[in-house]
Amino acid sequence: MPGRIRAYDLRMADGSQRAAVGIAVSRRCDLLVAVAQGRGDAPEVRRVALDFLASSKMTSWMTAAMEGR
Repeated sequence: MPGRIRAYDLRMADGSQRAAVGIAVSRRCDLLVAVAQGRGDAPEVRRVALDFLASSKMTSWMTAAMEGR
């Protein structure tokens, strides 16, 4: 599915640093947005999030959710 990914650097309330990624994909007129954050750097958080979203169970769920099944 076509989409966009944007990385963010977060400073948590306790002063710690986190990385976050926002992922938006579209299919026909539907939009799915996922947000992931973690202690690693942005490329690592992005890789883990994309691996999770590309898993067969998530791909099936996203396709069904976007098609209204």
